[in-house]
Amino acid sequence: MVKLAAARLAVGAILGLMLAYVAWLKPADRFGIYHDDTLYFSSAQALAEGRGYIIPSVPGEPRQSKYPIGYSWLLSWAWRWNPTFPANVGGAIWLTAAFGCLYLAAAFLFVRGQGGAGEWTALVVTALCAFHPTFLFLASALLSDLPFAALALAAVVAAQAGLRPGGRWTAVVAAGLLAGLAASTRTLGVTVVAALVAFAVWKRRWR
Repeated sequence: MVKLAAARLAVGAILGLMLAYVAWLKPADRFGIYHDDTLYFSSAQALAEGRGYIIPSVPGEPRQSKYPIGYSWLLSWAWRWNPTFPANVGGAIWLTAAFGCLYLAAAFLFVRGQGGAGEWTALVVTALCAFHPTFLFLASALLSDLPFAALALAAVVAAQAGLRPGGRWTAVVAAGLLAGLAASTRTLGVTVVAALVAFAVWKRRWR
């Protein structure tokens, strides 16, 4: 128990250091260089203003059909909290960085549950993920990659907990909700839903 508690404290320290590094990067200064981030954020503004899920930067303001609505809806809360641009970019980035924390926590739980890997192996893997340049890039940008990955991995962890012998039905419900949210951020999430259903059938726990 002490060992697990120490590992959890270490995970918390990793999350704190990751967030501190994201702050040091000053990611708001890089807003607009990826193109997709501007589309997500402008559609988020339209949602916050009640104009629907549209592309306001395109003449005629057509409906947004390139991305699912989930991530832009999340970002729309940054506009609701602070409608002043570009001051609200920082808040939106921190919403995305929070999904980085969810991903790392899910990664720790996932690795810890694989073949007796143990807390410290899971801790090392979590640290390697947290400070990988690609992960830090995604945690500090208004892109849907990391929210999708976090929701998908959290769905897998919940499904594993719920579908094992003696697992709780609430974990299965959580897995379904998380998988659905993953699909709302990227269409690839549909494959996550299908994979969880296939996993349940394979484990003969489909009920």
